Amino acid sequence: MVPSITWRVTLLDETGAELWSEAIRASNASIVSPAIGVSEGSYYLRVESHVYISEDYKVSVDLVPTPDFESEPNDDIALADELIPGIAVGASMSQRSGGVDRDRFVFTAPKPCGIGLVFKAEYGETEAECWNVTLTDAAGTVLLKTVVRGDEANFASPLIGVPAGDYYITIDNDGLRLNTAIYAVEAVTDNSVPYEVEPNDSFRDANALTRSVSLTGSLVETGVDYDKDCFVITTDEERNVTVNFRHDYGAVDDESFVLTLYDEDGAPVVPLDKNGDPVTDVYGGLIAAFPVKANDHDFSVTYYSLPAGTYYLTVDTGRYFIYSPYRISYSF
Repeated sequence: MVPSITWRVTLLDETGAELWSEAIRASNASIVSPAIGVSEGSYYLRVESHVYISEDYKVSVDLVPTPDFESEPNDDIALADELIPGIAVGASMSQRSGGVDRDRFVFTAPKPCGIGLVFKAEYGETEAECWNVTLTDAAGTVLLKTVVRGDEANFASPLIGVPAGDYYITIDNDGLRLNTAIYAVEAVTDNSVPYEVEPNDSFRDANALTRSVSLTGSLVETGVDYDKDCFVITTDEERNVTVNFRHDYGAVDDESFVLTLYDEDGAPVVPLDKNGDPVTDVYGGLIAAFPVKANDHDFSVTYYSLPAGTYYLTVDTGRYFIYSPYRISYSF
């Protein structure tokens, strides 16, 4: 009986790094590799048999000049392909005999700005999850991580405020179904408005808000949890402080954001009304956290007679997550 796996075909670069490897069954002895981007150089095709078969086989190679394509191997950060923001680069996932293909790309934010990415691939019929898409800073901090399905194959992230530096996009199929369709990835930068500066998930890393100056932010998926943005407000005397929150997207009547103000000791602040009484809900409970619905695009809350001091304002994810940029500010 002929075994189910008869040959293995492997593509290697001149250093011996594996770029693609696939086993071939005798019952279906015809394969075509995915398009694999490489730089100029010598490459080797290795054909191994798991059992001796006297039949001849044929191999052919197709070379297509594609200037805007990845160059394998780019599995390590040190080998990441450079992206120019605004220019899409093609790539694909390939099967490996000893692990998972990871395509890494790097781009630079020359000054504080908003960054993001666009991922597009050929649509497939499968609803299976096919691509992990991750955005990190140079220290490896995850700024965004999401999964793209085969029947979606199109993802545009919100813009994430960051300091100047290098940022990395990683595409892989670790734990997912392999999809070898060609995809395009593009880095996006924008400095048309002031942005939050990630990471700002803690009071220690909170971004300072300046009175009447809006910062643009966004809440994103980070793989294990959702994002939280922290801001700091300082008042030099007792004030009536109004927090203004605006966002653009969403029509669902459900909570997408939660705003909470904390004092410098980390205790939630319950605002007072115009009469100096604590704000309560319909059941008489004190309100410290304010949910903002997806269809409430212009929200504000006033903290009357707020004592002088340092306060921390957090924007957290509500029950219904949406990718929607927001603008936050405060005024007296």
